[in-house]
Amino acid sequence: MYNDRFLNYIFILSVLIAFIFPLINIYYIYPSFGNLIRETTEEDATRLANHLRSAIVTDDGKLKKPDTFFYDITNMKREFDLKKLKVFSESGKTIYSSDSKDVGIVNNGHIFNNIVAKGRSYTATKREGTRSVEGEKVSGELVEIYIPIMNGNEFLGAFEIYYDISKRINSLDILIFNYSLIPLAMMLFFLLLIDIILYKADNNIIILKGMENELRENHEVLENRAEQSGPGQDSFTV
Repeated sequence: MYNDRFLNYIFILSVLIAFIFPLINIYYIYPSFGNLIRETTEEDATRLANHLRSAIVTDDGKLKKPDTFFYDITNMKREFDLKKLKVFSESGKTIYSSDSKDVGIVNNGHIFNNIVAKGRSYTATKREGTRSVEGEKVSGELVEIYIPIMNGNEFLGAFEIYYDISKRINSLDILIFNYSLIPLAMMLFFLLLIDIILYKADNNIIILKGMENELRENHEVLENRAEQSGPGQDSFTV
């Protein structure tokens, strides 16, 4: 650190400013973009659910039998590149799933019975290694969305849609990294420049203080000599 306290304050302030930008990226910009991805995914799922509804609900507002919409909804799942897609009946029974082993399983969970069956959507983001709402192990980063199938106020069933957003998150990571790299390099350069300037200023201050001390000492020496010589000491008697 520097000998001058004021220069130390300037350097510490410069370091803090240099690190504020990365912290803003980590704790504000990155989460904001991540939330935007999830919100967009939820909107996509809602539009998809409205599209799927026409394939599985009859004109009189009843769920069709699974064998009548199996191929249509399977093609839609492939077309929209969904990780997984399920259709539940009103009772929570799985009447369709892109994973055949799920068919026939009844969803008795709190989310389904107390949120989705009441006509409200539910969204959860699941990371690699965690488990879905139904307890399935997650691979990649997923957005799991429940969307109720309604006929007016009547609950007919629900969709459960799994979107894999790993590619979007990876793209976001690269974007944030590239966006942060150049400004961070510039800030480090300016921090180094400030350090050099402060170092030179500190040396100049040390030199000036040394000169002041030397002048003060010389002045004191002259004063002491003048006091010791006294008045008339430099006159001679003939």
